[in-house]
Amino acid sequence: MAEGVTGRQGDSARARFVAELAALRGRSGLTAHDISAWIHNRKHRKVAASTISDWLKPQPVIPRTDEKFVLVIECLHVAGSQQWTPAALERWKRWRAAAYTESRSGAQQTSEGDTGAAAAEPSGVSQDDDGGGPAAVVVGLVPQKPAHFVYRQQFRDLDQGLAHGRVAVVVTGMRGAGKTQLAAAYARQVLDHERGLVGWVNAETTDTLYTGLAEIADHLGVAAPDGDPVKSAHRLRDHFNNHPDRHLLILDNATDPDRLRVVLPTRGGTRVVITTTDQAMTRLADVTVDAGTGYTTDQAHTYLRAATGILDDPDGEQQLAEELGGLPLALAAAAAAINPPYGPALTYDAYLTRLHVQPLPRALRRRDGADHPQSVDQAITLSIRAAETSTGDRELDTVVAWLLGLFAVLSASGVKRALLTHPDPSLDELVDDAIDRCVQYSLLSWSTDNTALSTHRLTARVLRERAHDTDTEATLLTHALEVIEPRLFDSSEAWARRLEGAHLVDQIQSLHAADLPIGTHTSTQFLAALCWATAQLTRAADLARAITQARHTHTCHQQILGPDHPATLTTANDLAHAYESAGRVAEAIALFEQNLDDRIRVLGAGHPHTLMSRGNLATAYQSAGRLTEAIPLYEQTLADFERVFGPDHVRTLTTRNNLANAYQSARRVAAAISLFERNLIESERVLGADHPDTLISRNNLARTYQLAGRGEKAIPLHEQNLTKRIRVLGADHPDTLGSRNNLALAYESVRRIPEAILLHERNLTEYERVLGADHPDTLISRNNLAAAYRSVGRLDEAISLYEQALTEFERVLGVNHPNTLLSRNNLARAYEVAGRLTQAIPLFEQNLTDYERVLGADHPDTLISRNNLAAAYQSADRLEEAIPLFERNLTESERVLDADHPEIVHARGNLALAYQSAGRIAAAIPLYEQILIERKRMLGADHPGTMALRDFLAVMRIWVGTK
Repeated sequence: MAEGVTGRQGDSARARFVAELAALRGRSGLTAHDISAWIHNRKHRKVAASTISDWLKPQPVIPRTDEKFVLVIECLHVAGSQQWTPAALERWKRWRAAAYTESRSGAQQTSEGDTGAAAAEPSGVSQDDDGGGPAAVVVGLVPQKPAHFVYRQQFRDLDQGLAHGRVAVVVTGMRGAGKTQLAAAYARQVLDHERGLVGWVNAETTDTLYTGLAEIADHLGVAAPDGDPVKSAHRLRDHFNNHPDRHLLILDNATDPDRLRVVLPTRGGTRVVITTTDQAMTRLADVTVDAGTGYTTDQAHTYLRAATGILDDPDGEQQLAEELGGLPLALAAAAAAINPPYGPALTYDAYLTRLHVQPLPRALRRRDGADHPQSVDQAITLSIRAAETSTGDRELDTVVAWLLGLFAVLSASGVKRALLTHPDPSLDELVDDAIDRCVQYSLLSWSTDNTALSTHRLTARVLRERAHDTDTEATLLTHALEVIEPRLFDSSEAWARRLEGAHLVDQIQSLHAADLPIGTHTSTQFLAALCWATAQLTRAADLARAITQARHTHTCHQQILGPDHPATLTTANDLAHAYESAGRVAEAIALFEQNLDDRIRVLGAGHPHTLMSRGNLATAYQSAGRLTEAIPLYEQTLADFERVFGPDHVRTLTTRNNLANAYQSARRVAAAISLFERNLIESERVLGADHPDTLISRNNLARTYQLAGRGEKAIPLHEQNLTKRIRVLGADHPDTLGSRNNLALAYESVRRIPEAILLHERNLTEYERVLGADHPDTLISRNNLAAAYRSVGRLDEAISLYEQALTEFERVLGVNHPNTLLSRNNLARAYEVAGRLTQAIPLFEQNLTDYERVLGADHPDTLISRNNLAAAYQSADRLEEAIPLFERNLTESERVLDADHPEIVHARGNLALAYQSAGRIAAAIPLYEQILIERKRMLGADHPGTMALRDFLAVMRIWVGTK
């Protein structure tokens, strides 16, 4: 954001020209000899220093022509870090011509505005794809067709309801009535006879709903690039709304209409089936298929004859069907016990006798509010007992009991077969036999792809309540943890294995929801699994779910270990980190502050965990722009780490890097460079020149050199990094492409634009080839090439790329995503530079509205957006609209940022520039006096920029009759 000054309306064109030129020179800090040398070296032209001096003195000679004068102006723009554009060139030509004419005739000219806007650059984005293919594919766990499946009228109703172009059909009915099997039968029909995709999602909870939808989005290539399941679900909805493909989405066991409403497609080709026991769900669709209480009498008879093999006892069929309410789940359990795969068959009378005397767990005897007959629970219990009846192989019997115990507490959405590994290798060979036995007794069912198994929720509840009555719940927990724990992978693989991780988190959360008693011998394993789930969700960017999980993890630690246990304090830190990762910085800071106080109280101020807690709080302060609080904490933490671990420990190096970054954010560039230089030396010595952390350290130092205007020192470091990454990783590795991008930006900073453009063009080609046209890094590369084109006046090419990038951001991320807003800002800025203000201003106005709605009125990005709109108004001579925005921006910046934050200086300079353009010089002078104080503090009293501003202020005071 630029600082500057203009004459007031009604002042002479000459005064306006003199003021603008003095302000521009003041920002550059260059002498006439500096400018002359720059023109000679860069433009291969000669302009005498004495001539330039005549043009720049307080009472200057007005240049007669533009030819050499514009070379001087270009030099001053570049030195002052301002864009040199065709619009700026034409503006200075007009000002010079008007001033020269007035010098000869004494005529007055109306003032014109200039802008100090700064364009923000975007980052982040992902792929899109239409999905489909030559045959139907499945995502999720569609149940296999059960034995003796009866095609009911409801199946035809479901088929016809979806065939008439309706988006959604709701299948209702009581538990065990066969809702899921109806939906699964339709899904299997689509898989067998159609193309497209079948997605099966457990919609019982918010977490399982969004995780399942995110998995489908990932398969179709429309998942959010940051992995956020909520964003992915919304992007999937939008994808379905805008594509005609006849996909099928099953939302099984849905429990909350409001939760579903925001993710359901309302048009497009995708069909949706919702199964639920909640009648309120029928409001989501025009068609409802009621599974009712299950089979009709005739259907029950048909099923029982096929499943039991008993063909000559219609009275027994009728009595059993009535006893079990015609529920398919209960009838399947009964049939499996009547006609067992192992052992003698039973008659209906014999089975009913056993059913009536079958005891139930205490909790299942209390029938208040039950939506199914008690006999259903008894039938399930009989089927469980039958499956557990001795096979004559004690080891197989052991594995059957172990397997059923797992399904009592693991996820109802299904368990991958690969997870079901018995901890005893000699028994693990019997797991498939045990699965077969449980499937044959209708207790478990396979998915259509034979990769996962599931049990009905009623069956799982019977198993849990039985364990409660027999005091074996602790055994269930132990066995489940023995299965889960070996599968928990390192956090460095969280993103790459995020789908596998989501499945494991499902199991851990189901285990937690089972509310089993935690014994001393299982508490460590159980709490470790909860911590792993928190870390996995956070690192996989499943942030809404991560916060919920982190709360559960912290609460469990408090209950089991106590509030002051070191592990409990660590989970509090993890919860704060989850908030910070989700952008909820205020909540994160409050937790980090409490956590630091607690660790100082419990562990002591010098404990390593306390030091890390202090560093985490400093990072959160820095994220919130509270640098005056962040920097002292970083300094204290670094001193402590050096004392406790030594100056070259990895944690010390990390802390030093963080402090240097904070110095850089505060524009304390010299201090940042000193730390980065030391860190690079230590990293090379301790870790080696090619270590990833060393490469990062080298990049940070180079970037800070660029910020300090020392491009000649930055470029060799970037070139060295690029060479090393090509050698170690290969020319087309993403990290190598990132190094090439950084080098190109460094070339731009020293005006080696042709070389920068060549690198950017090559990088964009490589990104498109390696990562795809829609990958986030590809969109960044496209944006950077556009910025390079813009910097050399190739505006048509730049605008074309910016327009393409904005289209991709809107399609892939949505119109409200922060990266989309940044992309829109860049396009608006390019329009502005090209003089196309009628196109630029509406984009800036739209962006400010969206920023205020999405991020809030005082977010740093909102401040930039408001500044850019104000600057565009100023360029269009709409000062009456620009000044209030600049004033508000300064007020907001002073309220939310530290008093010496660089953005406050920028906001103050932009307002002063606007005041000058409006002729309010007296209002501008105090602002520039404050800026002068800042320059003395930051640059020193003898710095050319400080002295130029001091001289400029003296001239301004003369104009308004002050001293």
